[in-house]
Amino acid sequence: MVTRVLGVAALLVGLTMVGKMTGLDDYPTVVYRQAAQWLSGQVPPEVEIERLGLYIERLDTELADSQRTRAESGLQLSKARKNLANVSASVESMRGALCDTRNRLKDQLSSTCSSQGDADLTRTLKKRMEQYKLKQSEVERLSVVVARLEKNHQELDESIQQRQSERDLLAIRLQAIRSEMNVLALVSGGKGKLPSRDNLVKGKAIAEKIEDILTIERAVVGLEDQIAQQASSAPVDALEVVRQADSLLGSQPVHMSQN
Repeated sequence: MVTRVLGVAALLVGLTMVGKMTGLDDYPTVVYRQAAQWLSGQVPPEVEIERLGLYIERLDTELADSQRTRAESGLQLSKARKNLANVSASVESMRGALCDTRNRLKDQLSSTCSSQGDADLTRTLKKRMEQYKLKQSEVERLSVVVARLEKNHQELDESIQQRQSERDLLAIRLQAIRSEMNVLALVSGGKGKLPSRDNLVKGKAIAEKIEDILTIERAVVGLEDQIAQQASSAPVDALEVVRQADSLLGSQPVHMSQN
């Protein structure tokens, strides 16, 4: 990159020196302007406008992908809520069975006035208690999962809405920029600055130089002689020429004598 920059700089210096010696200082100016634009990385506004439109299109693609992610997140949340509801219902059912077994064992102990109840009923109660505790733990775990999914889904939804709003504002700015560019183009085309007199003089001199070159070229190929011969060979109406002279001098017109 450094070598290319040094090469361009050397070329500009050489063209400037040649231009001063030969009087063709316009050519180094054109080359210098193009090289300076390349070195500074300047890009015409029209190109930047197209780039901005391209970025908005990319944002639209990213927003579409985000909407897909949001839909997947919503589906996971829905499934987790449904699973939590099923487990919670199962816990309530197990709670009812547990209460029923406990009451049966309590009634038995009350009727016998003893601390030793039916062994099978006691084992059943202990088993249902363990199952109930496991289901309660599952409900707590699923509740945490659902809460986390709800938070993530809400944050994702808010982020998408914010990005969508920012994208819409950027699109509005792009439309305003394009409208202003159109207005400026119309105004500059109808009421632009007049060219400087110096540039007009140089332009006329270049035009005259080109015309002189064309005159010499026509003479070289014999085109001037052909034009002169055609002009001299054309018939001349003497009477018409005299009438034109009379009209110019204000005298009486000449009439043809009739025999």
